[in-house]
Amino acid sequence: MLEKLLQLLAEGGLYRYEDLMERLAVSRAMVEAMVEELVRLGYLRPIHNQCGTSCALCAKGHCLVSEGDHLWGLTEKATSLLQKTLHQ
Repeated sequence: MLEKLLQLLAEGGLYRYEDLMERLAVSRAMVEAMVEELVRLGYLRPIHNQCGTSCALCAKGHCLVSEGDHLWGLTEKATSLLQKTLHQ
């Protein structure tokens, strides 16, 4: 399920927890747990309100997850993993 979340985020865009709940057909608690786990594993990183309304500037085109004032962006580790799975 974590890889599915990463693939969804790699599509681009800004996702709210509600969007992720709907797209993944899981509860809010599950989305929260997955985001926490991806941060712990180094696949998502917090972005401290550097982007304002122009997310591509600070995330360099990588997708973000938003919850309130909290933003997370895909790390290089995540994009590398996703590129490897695409080429398999």
